Amino acid sequence: MKRKSLLFLNIIPDFVKNEGTYDLLRKTNDAPNGIMDHILVEMFKYFKASGIKCVNLGFAPMSG
Repeated sequence: MKRKSLLFLNIIPDFVKNEGTYDLLRKTNDAPNGIMDHILVEMFKYFKASGIKCVNLGFAPMSG
């Protein structure tokens, strides 16, 4: 059975001590509601388990 990816998030290097960041967060049109929230929470948990104290969310201009 083939599985379809519904979303992705890529964690990129951050050169600030104890800070984590990501670059892209994308989902398909048919992904379930709340899936982007879920992956962000999982990323925060990953960073916390890795000893990272801060998260840089960057700048995302409003669209639409």
